[in-house]
This record gives sequence, C-alpha cells and structure tokens, in this order.
Amino acid sequence: IDFTNYNHQNPKYISIIRDPIQRYISWYYYIRNPIYIVQNQFRVTVRQLKMTIDHCIFKYDCLNGRSTGPMERSIIDFDQHHLQPNFPGSQISYFCGYIPDCFAGSLARRLSIAKENVDRYYSVIGITEDMNTTLEVLKGFIPRFFGALSSNRTVETNVNTFKPQVSSSAYKELSKHLRLELEFYEFCKKKLYSQKNFLKYS
Repeated sequence: IDFTNYNHQNPKYISIIRDPIQRYISWYYYIRNPIYIVQNQFRVTVRQLKMTIDHCIFKYDCLNGRSTGPMERSIIDFDQHHLQPNFPGSQISYFCGYIPDCFAGSLARRLSIAKENVDRYYSVIGITEDMNTTLEVLKGFIPRFFGALSSNRTVETNVNTFKPQVSSSAYKELSKHLRLELEFYEFCKKKLYSQKNFLKYS
C-alpha cells in the first residue's frame, strides 16, 4: 500500500527473507515430520518418509511435476504455492504486490517490480542466514524501535538436526529451478550488507 495516495506518510517497512534453496530443503524435510503427516492425513510408506531430497529430485523428477505420490506431490505443491514467482507465496510475488503486472506480467517484470518496491518502500530487509547483521542494521536504521537491543546474540530454535546432507548435484538443480528467487534474494542481501558498511563508515 502506498499511503501517500491517501495523504499519509508511508511507514517504515521491514521484512526478513530466507535463502530460497534452504527454504525448499527445509520444507521438504518438514513435511516428513510425523506430526505434519498425521495432521494432513497423508498415507505414506516408510520408504517415502525416508526419501532424501536427492532421491526425490533425481529418481522421481520432483522439480518438474511428474511425481504422483503424496510425499513427492507435496514438494511440487510447495513449489507452486511458495517458490515460483507466478504463485502468491513466492518471495518475489510477496514483494511485487497486487498490481496487474504482478499477476499477468512476465516473470522478469515481476522480479523488476519486487526490486523496485524493496528500494522504494523498505527500510531494512534482513536475512535469516545472518541475523546478527540484520539486527545491527535494524538498530542503526530504525533506532526508535530497535536501538535498545543490547546484544547481537541469536538463539536457534526449531533446528532439524536430522536433515541428511544435500549433494552438490541437488544444489545445482535447485539453483537452476529457483534462479529468479535466488536473484531476488541476492539483491536484498547485497542491500543489507551495503547498509551495514554505511553504518560502519558513517
């Protein structure tokens, strides 16, 4: 929302985003949590439950939507609703907004609008991979709300310690699949570190 259209000053927008590949991997193993399976009433085999993301990508072609099983389909559904720029749940789609081009425009156009909105409206966009820098920049740029933070100590919660290692081949496939999401993430990350350097030398 552009509040200036209603004769009001825009607020200071902030947000925090996550590396798209890590987000994808995290979701893949999250849906294999027994609690999630019970809540969604999935009927799955032990083989499906223990299937690694490498196996899903290279044997069942999960990234291209050719799988039919519930666990393989889940990663496709997440892909469609959270990671692709033409679906509302992607980070690009979130920052693009609700103008017509964000629904009917090309993917490149949506990415461009998302970047423009970040530069125009957002004071700070942090990244979950570096919360210390995120907090440091929030303190420096929005001291009214974050200036009282006393330390940069972060606490990790909900960490899945049982995630298998992901192969470099799987990372490569995910990188190709999430190319635009990664471009947007790197754009926001670069802006965050530029703000950190500004605070350091100002």
